[in-house]
Amino acid sequence: EGCIGLCDPQDEAGVTMVRRAVVSGSWPRPIALSVMGFIVSGNAVLATPDLLAGQRFSGLAGVESRVRAVLAVPLTAEGRVTGSIVVSEARPGRSWTDRDVQLLSLVAQRSGEVIERARVRESLDRIQAAERQAERTRREMTQVESFQRSLVPSPPLRVPGWEVWDKVVPAGQVGGDL
Repeated sequence: EGCIGLCDPQDEAGVTMVRRAVVSGSWPRPIALSVMGFIVSGNAVLATPDLLAGQRFSGLAGVESRVRAVLAVPLTAEGRVTGSIVVSEARPGRSWTDRDVQLLSLVAQRSGEVIERARVRESLDRIQAAERQAERTRREMTQVESFQRSLVPSPPLRVPGWEVWDKVVPAGQVGGDL
């Protein structure tokens, strides 16, 4: 099994918020967070024949999981860890070779920058959509303001013996009292 875990770019600690959608559904949350935490904490590679055995992840003792043998490497972009790419086996005892680590590291190296560019593009798209919506709203508000002002007579109302003046005081861009 393999998965890519991404750190939440809004979270300074980087480890407490893992995007749930990209963490494999078959991984218990404590395992996903432990592996991501290990990688984000600056550890270059996690290669273990049994994640649930030994001292390194003693907090996982008793966790039921089909994830046992794990190889995880960091995804990086612009010199910072942005997530991890992980392969695992359900059976404990897998001995990860240097070639396994090298291959997964190469995939991670290429993937980290691509994923980060996609994230940036997605953010820019959201910003641009919000700016377009704000511009539409501004245009609509200008039209409403113009229409509202057209409802108020502009010259003073003159009736023999009377002259009536009016003044509109908007409460905001539109609305107000006459």
